[in-house]
This record gives sequence, C-alpha cells and structure tokens, in this order.
Amino acid sequence: MAAHRSLISLDRNRIQVLRVVLAGSLGVFTVMVACSGDHAVPGIARPVPISEWASRVDTLPGVYSSVGRPVEFHDSLLIVSDRIEGAIWRINLRSGTRQRFGSQGNGPGEYATAGRVAKLHRDSVAVLPSLSVTPFPIIDVTSGRGRSYSLAGAALAKDPDSRFGVFLSLPQLRAMDTLGIAYGAHTFKLPVTDSVTGRRLAPVPHTDTAIIVRVSLQGPRFDTLAHFYRGITMKPHTSDARGNMVFDLSLGPYGPWSEWHVKQDGTLVLVDAATYRVRVLSAGSPIEREFSLDWTPVAVSDSGWNAYVEQEISGSLDAAERSLDRVSAQLGKRVGGPKPWRYTVPPKPEALSPVNFQGGAQTVLSLGDAAWIPVHRADPPLTEFWDVVDLLRGERLKTLSLPRDQKLIALSATGAYVAARDDDDLLRILLYRAR
Repeated sequence: MAAHRSLISLDRNRIQVLRVVLAGSLGVFTVMVACSGDHAVPGIARPVPISEWASRVDTLPGVYSSVGRPVEFHDSLLIVSDRIEGAIWRINLRSGTRQRFGSQGNGPGEYATAGRVAKLHRDSVAVLPSLSVTPFPIIDVTSGRGRSYSLAGAALAKDPDSRFGVFLSLPQLRAMDTLGIAYGAHTFKLPVTDSVTGRRLAPVPHTDTAIIVRVSLQGPRFDTLAHFYRGITMKPHTSDARGNMVFDLSLGPYGPWSEWHVKQDGTLVLVDAATYRVRVLSAGSPIEREFSLDWTPVAVSDSGWNAYVEQEISGSLDAAERSLDRVSAQLGKRVGGPKPWRYTVPPKPEALSPVNFQGGAQTVLSLGDAAWIPVHRADPPLTEFWDVVDLLRGERLKTLSLPRDQKLIALSATGAYVAARDDDDLLRILLYRAR
C-alpha cells in the first residue's frame, strides 16, 4: 500500500498542497469503532458529565488571554498565570476577589515571564522559567515576598570549572512537590568528547526519550528517576531551496504523545498513550507498580482529520502574526513578516490512541491515590474525556466528560478547575466543586 504525505505551503490567500507518494507498507489491522452519539464503549461505563459529578459550578473573577495550570493553597487561594498578558494573579476563593501576585522584572524575587507556576512546600510558589539557566523566583503565597534561585548558579558553585557541561546538562523543570524537591527532564544529551582530538562534540537533542530527574535544591543534587519514551519523535525544522522553513505538522490529539506526572508527595506516574500502560514509581523507594487499562480504538474520520490540519495551519499563521504585532508594538515600528512557512503533513492515522495528551498540551492530574487521565472516546477529538483511575488497585473508577470549549487545568480537594472560552474568545476559570 502507498502512504501519502502532503506538503502544504502556508499563505494567507492560498494554501498549496503537493501530494508526495512514499513507498512502503503501512500494514493492516482491525479497528473497532466507538463513535456512537453517547460515546459508549463496549465493556466500559458511559461517561458522566462533570456537571453531574460536581455539587455546583463557580465562575472565578477575571478574564484571561491564556491560562496556565493554577495551584491552590490553604483551600482558599489560587495562583494562576497568564503568559500572554505577562501577569500572575492571586484569587481568593472565599472573598471572590483577584489581585496581581508578585512583580515582573529581573530583580530579586521577580519573574521575567509569567510562566508555569508550581507549588513548593505548602506556602510558596515557584515561577518556573522556560530555560533552566535563568534564575526564577520563589514567592510566599501569603505575604508576596520573594527570593530568587538560580539552578545554574548553584551547580556552578559546586563545580566552577564545568560551565559548559552544567549549562547543557540542566534539566527543564516542570514540577515541584511539598517536600521542596523539583522535577524535570533533560532536553540534551551530555557533551561527548572526541577520543582522538579531545574536542567536545555538539550535543544531540533527545528526540524520543525524556530522562526524568529529581533535583534537590539544597545542593543541588540530581537523581535520575526514569528513562521515559515519549511516543512522538520531535524533528527540527528544515529549509527548502528558497530558504522557506519547512515543519512537520504536529499530530496533536491524533498522535500517541505519552506523558509523566509528579504527585504532591513525589510519586512519579508514567502513562504510555499508545498502550494505556501506567507505571507508578513510589517516592523515596524503588517500588514500582504497573498496570494496563482496557480500551477500544476510535476510528479517525476524513472530515475530522482534514479540519484539524486546516485549523493547525491557519492557527500557526495567526500566532505568527500576533507575535509580530507584539514585537512591532515594543519596537515602535512595523516588523516585516517571516518567509512563508510550509508543513509536511503526515498520513491520517487509522485510529485514535487510547490516551489524549493533545500533543503535550494536556497532562495527568492527581488527587490522593487517584489519577485523572485524558482519554479518547469520540472522533473528532474536540471534547475532553477523563478517566478517574485508582493507582493502588489499577482500576478505572469512572469517566467524566467536559462541555465543548472547556479544558481541565487543575485538580484539588476543593474541586476541578476548568478554563472555559467565551464568545469573545476570552478565557474564564470555572470551579466544579467536588461533592
């Protein structure tokens, strides 16, 4: 059978599609379709609307251009970032008020960008940087006072002669626990030295495997926890003969992107999106639990796939134009646009993978011994479905469904926090309070 790839030129007025035939067998397999109107799957309970799971739904104050994953403190304070607006907010759930949290800048305790926020200990929040070589603030959630921490600076203080190796070996931080431990994954291999010349060879990006590490900030000390296959190989962009950039179109929700998650007690949860295999590594011990959950593949429709491809391409152009507008506003003059982009479109998958991490845009959430895992139950994958899984028993407890245009962003004993987009294309935060 011949596989087809499409090369699409990105242009506001015209989208050109060039069909390129690639020889090779795709193989044949049987796909069981689970696309009924109520999203029922044989042997698996019908999803429950999250509104039925909740006791009530609260709309939190404020509107947002973008919403990061919020963190909750003392059952009453919520810290949430808006990267596009460059602001971090503190919401008081009891009084229903919102105020700015911290300050933007390069001074002690200030954040350069309103990035990912993480709960550190039980009373502080860290604003994690996009690059680990950048210092980041740790701010007291009650007083608002902060200090800065430099992972690179601490590592160099221990070994001043290893500047090149330290910068390349720093993990990309993405989570913290209440014990004051940070977690991240290496994005580059360590430098390799040529055995003949003694020269350092250029590092090679990790394209398919994440090396997950635990980082004690008192030191720092790095401990490798797991080598985790991500399921999707990230390819760098290339250039064609005219100098135009060519990207591989991301499969997004159509690809088996695997994810890892750290619970507040430091337990590591690894989820394979293609097989629905779950591994649990207990904090502070080598004990590992592993189980698989049953699932039924959902067939991918031509209409859903074609709509996704068109939306991704037009969305990339819109994002590029918004970025140019922001740069132009900062410089006070119009900045010219980049050369046209082109995308290599992969073949349409025959079926959706069981787990839907949306190309890395979604992740596992947890509360106590339960993990909430985003799953596929219908095509096209426009609605979020979440399996609530008992990690101790390895069982699915229930499946919850969200309304269209709503995205689950955080979980706590108070309830489930959801980002909802309104008719004006602005985001609001809803709290589905737990019963």
